[in-house]
Amino acid sequence: MKLIKTSPPFIKSGKSQSASMKRMIVCLGLALIYAVFFFGLRLLVNAIISIIICEFCELIVSGLVRLPNTAKDLSAIVTALIIVLLLPAAVPLWLILIADAFAVFIAKAVFGGLGHNPFNPSACAIAFITVCWPKYIFRYPTVPQMLPVFSADLSKVTYGSSVLAYLNAGGVAPYRLSDIFFGAVPTAAGTGCGLLLLACFIYLSVKRTIHWRITAAFLLTFTLLSAVLPRAGLWYISAFSEVFSGYLLFAAVFMLTDPSTSPKSDIGGIIYGVICAIAVILMRRYGIYEESLCFALIICNAIAPTLDRWVASIPERRL
Repeated sequence: MKLIKTSPPFIKSGKSQSASMKRMIVCLGLALIYAVFFFGLRLLVNAIISIIICEFCELIVSGLVRLPNTAKDLSAIVTALIIVLLLPAAVPLWLILIADAFAVFIAKAVFGGLGHNPFNPSACAIAFITVCWPKYIFRYPTVPQMLPVFSADLSKVTYGSSVLAYLNAGGVAPYRLSDIFFGAVPTAAGTGCGLLLLACFIYLSVKRTIHWRITAAFLLTFTLLSAVLPRAGLWYISAFSEVFSGYLLFAAVFMLTDPSTSPKSDIGGIIYGVICAIAVILMRRYGIYEESLCFALIICNAIAPTLDRWVASIPERRL
């Protein structure tokens, strides 16, 4: 008998897992193409290099822990694309490489690889470089602007303030709501277009690739709290600006629903989405950074297993 060393779950459909990863990559690829339209081919080059680095790190991990095919499960590509899309278009390449290595080696491999990591690797990587190099993370180029593809000289790049920067200062962003909705404002490279992200959410939900209840509960709770507790201007303008700015909608679709770090039960997923929304609201208002969603997500990742155990024990308590 030939024994194959692999990670749980031991009875699974490899085809369905591969299909789910491919759908995520397609949606992330669309967000990347949209960002390339605004900033040029520099983003495409950054994405390709990021994928190569993440796959190379996975190969190293495979050799160290002697688990087969960890570089072929496509999860590294998803991580690489999320990292590039969460960063400003003009971010230095070396910062992307550090984030890639941190996501694979520290946030995933240390815990046993895909399926064992308690925290979202991309969120951990962004949180790490935010703490270490915040001046690069929140420096957004104005839109549209063709950035140099290979040159490291970005002295001619013009930068602008994001919607969240104005909200944090207690003011209303001087951008049209349509520009905010379609991502034609200074923001992270792939997080701007609300229409595209909502379309990705519908597609991934219909295909059952993501746990849609988590995203729905998160967005509904966050929108309600933003409307009730506006930071600037009229309540509906403040709520709209909060929802369609920063990482919020992007993370709601691609990160909160990570099957490795989110609850598996329906009720647990809904509670998880509500708690995540409250955490993001609090961190946006009282945190020291312009965008603190990744920190809030990491905290909520830690309670996901507890929610599943609590929900599973409810029938027993009723007996």
